[in-house]
Amino acid sequence: MRLSCNGCRVLRKGCNPDCIIRSCIQWIKSSDSQANATLFLAKFYGRAGLLNLIEAGPDYLRPAIFRSLLYEACGRIVDPINGSVGLLSNGNWAECQSAVDEVLLNGLPIRQNPSSNVAAQHQILPLNAQTSATCPRTSTPLGTSARLGHRPGSRTL
Repeated sequence: MRLSCNGCRVLRKGCNPDCIIRSCIQWIKSSDSQANATLFLAKFYGRAGLLNLIEAGPDYLRPAIFRSLLYEACGRIVDPINGSVGLLSNGNWAECQSAVDEVLLNGLPIRQNPSSNVAAQHQILPLNAQTSATCPRTSTPLGTSARLGHRPGSRTL
């Protein structure tokens, strides 16, 4: 009887000799860290989503895909708007790396860094009453005829 790999064990999935997760987590040294990373990604992308994303690539790229998904998931939690690419381009890669380290070491859920205050930078303001009052009313849903330059009652070809 063969034991399941650490990834399949935490996902409560049967492990077979050609397991796709086993090859993906071999770069992680600790068995607890392997389990933490797999469980974190399964919670972020969903179990089926994670397996589908990994299976989409060729065998030799699967460990890199797993690592990329881990960094992107951590980056999206730290910076929900821009993700890991935004952290890298803004010079805040250390935040993403520390989030990945936290997941690997402790398996704790990481939280958005309040000092970055990304949400305040991208705040969506509600429409005021004057803006909604100036929009013309039409009989079509969402004012499609008004946006397309049609007038109610006019003929279209």
